[in-house]
Amino acid sequence: MPHAYRADNRTGWDIWWMHLRGEQLPRWSRFAGFTLERPVRAIGRQPAVLHRYRTILNIIRRQALHSALDAAVVLPQLFATLHKTIAPAPSPDTTRALLDAVQGEPMDLAAMAQNAGMTRFAFLRAFRRLCGVTPWRYIMDRRLNRAKELLLDSELPVKTIAYQCGFADADYFSRLFRKETGMTARRFRQRRGQSAMALS
Repeated sequence: MPHAYRADNRTGWDIWWMHLRGEQLPRWSRFAGFTLERPVRAIGRQPAVLHRYRTILNIIRRQALHSALDAAVVLPQLFATLHKTIAPAPSPDTTRALLDAVQGEPMDLAAMAQNAGMTRFAFLRAFRRLCGVTPWRYIMDRRLNRAKELLLDSELPVKTIAYQCGFADADYFSRLFRKETGMTARRFRQRRGQSAMALS
């Protein structure tokens, strides 16, 4: 199935992969938390998962007569280990606490975690599980989306929009906007205006 994914720009990644086939694979994949709609899971560094993977890899590399059979014995253990990494969905109260925690200022991880009543590590892990991104990325996306709305729906200067969307530095906002959209804020406003004229 066609799919795409990318690494976090700041942390990068290690890729561990194998190609599998078999009648039981769809059932085992669902058990391990993989679906066609969600073929990639972020589980962090899991020593137990890597141990099972390396065991299978070492068995296959030996190319012994029964390598495939020996690997097939370990494979369900790998899927069972992956199953243990599936976290339960957060309760509505936890979800609200996590989202409320990122509403205030300053945008400091320790403060956000304290607002949610969690340690920094627990907050970061729970937030990424809930939203799929870090709190910082979530906040930036919200601010940039609000800036796009103001660029399209108002005549406010770009500098004013930057401040209204929580950016203390208008130059930083301009650089970030260009990096995220591939164009300046002014060009974004002009292009949308041109599209609207072309439709009318």
